[in-house]
Amino acid sequence: MSAPAPPVAPPAGSWGSSRMVGLIVAIVVLAVLFVRREGRASEPVLPLALLRDPVMRVCVGVNFTSGLLLWCGIFFVPLFVQEVRGVSPTRAGFVLMPLTFGAAAGTLVAGRRVEGSGRYRFWPWPWAGSVLMLIGVALLSTLGATTPALLGGGFALLLGTGVGFVMQPSLVAAQTARRLATWARPPRPPCCSAPSATPSASRSSAASSTPV
Repeated sequence: MSAPAPPVAPPAGSWGSSRMVGLIVAIVVLAVLFVRREGRASEPVLPLALLRDPVMRVCVGVNFTSGLLLWCGIFFVPLFVQEVRGVSPTRAGFVLMPLTFGAAAGTLVAGRRVEGSGRYRFWPWPWAGSVLMLIGVALLSTLGATTPALLGGGFALLLGTGVGFVMQPSLVAAQTARRLATWARPPRPPCCSAPSATPSASRSSAASSTPV
């Protein structure tokens, strides 16, 4: 009767490895500590009161997801064409150019349209950008060893254009969601405030300003 085989440890880079589990736990703990610290700080880096606004919450979620997709494309496309297609780093940079140019063009067009119409809520471009992002990510997931690098650049162009269409209106909405009082200057300390006038000085000034 043969002895059972010993359990095989997961690779160092897999999700079940001790390194990845430790990183995930550290991220969760640091996030909790950050929220507690920001809630007690007198001058927080990220005022949590901003998240009470429903428009701000939606903008944070939209920017987080669209930015996550953008960074995934920035890291995935060059790595794929270098490791799978075997192209040089210079050519990999050229394949990445459609993604960055598409994001810049989408941001420019969306910003101009929002500036011209003054509307950012009921506007077709963010919805079109969401559809383009989904199509771009779905097409990038179909890349294989025989996929031309030029076709991968076209898929990246769709992703970048969609991100540009979505991020710019959400940034404008986030900037206009809160009143200017939220970003008011901190109160002047007592040592620098102007001294209050005495009652006698106030009466004398009032008497001098009374018309004869």
